[in-house]
Amino acid sequence: MKNEKETGTGSLRKAISILKCFSEERVELSMTEVARLTNLTLGTASRILAALRDENLLEREERSKLYRLGVYCMRMGKIAKRSGALRSCALPFMERLRDRFNETVNLYLREDISRVCYAQCETTSPLKRSILLGARFPLSAGAAGRCLLAWATADFTQNVLSDIKPFTENTVTDIAKIQKLLEQTRRDRFAVSYSEREKGVAAVAVPIFDAPNSVCASMSIAGPDMRFTAIVVNEMIIALKKTSEELSEILSGG
Repeated sequence: MKNEKETGTGSLRKAISILKCFSEERVELSMTEVARLTNLTLGTASRILAALRDENLLEREERSKLYRLGVYCMRMGKIAKRSGALRSCALPFMERLRDRFNETVNLYLREDISRVCYAQCETTSPLKRSILLGARFPLSAGAAGRCLLAWATADFTQNVLSDIKPFTENTVTDIAKIQKLLEQTRRDRFAVSYSEREKGVAAVAVPIFDAPNSVCASMSIAGPDMRFTAIVVNEMIIALKKTSEELSEILSGG
């Protein structure tokens, strides 16, 4: 039976400490060097290095027996770089939308079968509905979720729609109706929702593209539905679609 220190959180911390050994100055390391830098025994270092190799977080050059960061670490680095660029590019657009309409502007990313609030520019109005950065919400309810789901694959969409839960009386739970809404979102390049996820909250959202037909995020303007009149919503749609076009062009390198 494994020592408890070698399992759970303790094992995870040791694996993280090994990954942190690598840097621009230390691109490749031997097992002995890893053990010395992390104060681990050679046996423990060997076991964790093997597990990290199995998960493609590390790779080993067979001739030299030296370890280096693996393909999955490279992938995560690209994701971090891309998402950082997205935030930097999006914030000026979000601030302009917030200043024009004085409603909260949110940027969402798709993560597994959820949408995650990645950036926010909050309204100055005392009557508002704010959410925490990093908060997760369903893709099946709300304008922002619809903009992320509309360009997903059929299999992924079916998986999301197989487990729909109503949040309010306005939550659309009929799969055929949701499919029509997704088709409309793809056609119009925007979505509008009233009290679908939370009663009294309205939202207008658009997809953000980083390549043709490749949605990397959605941006929404949200607030109390009493302020989202037909005239205001129409102005938001025009402004958001213009933002989507300009930001998508930047992100796609157009």
